[in-house]
Amino acid sequence: MEALFELNLYMLIFQMDLVVRYDNVRMCVGSSAGVPGGPIGEVYFDIRVPVSDSGAVVINVPLFRPIMFAAAFDMLQLEPTVMYEHNFGDGIGTQPVVGGGLGIILHHGPDYRSSQENRGESFFQLGPFSAALPGLKSARPILPPG
Repeated sequence: MEALFELNLYMLIFQMDLVVRYDNVRMCVGSSAGVPGGPIGEVYFDIRVPVSDSGAVVINVPLFRPIMFAAAFDMLQLEPTVMYEHNFGDGIGTQPVVGGGLGIILHHGPDYRSSQENRGESFFQLGPFSAALPGLKSARPILPPG
């Protein structure tokens, strides 16, 4: 029986994403009141299931924003995503990666016209979203083989 998951102690993979969103509904704590959208920083717990030598299905579970928004801003921001990633190259060094996926938005907080000092009425939001990933993935050995 072939294992679906493999733990490779010789590889540490970092994936960096630049994310900017347009949102004319929810408040963005990284933008001024009245600005629809802004920058996003997130730390994810990823579950990767290889489906070929160069592709994987990835379940992204956000960790940073749900905790930070609940503790600091009395808001809920949770956007888990299921993506397909296609990697180019041999898996060592820097290589391009592309992907796409679908997710769900779970939100509780004020609208985008609100600021921290002048918050509007909070509301719940639930809905789908799509995601695209063009990027670079860098993988370097952390322990010598053998």
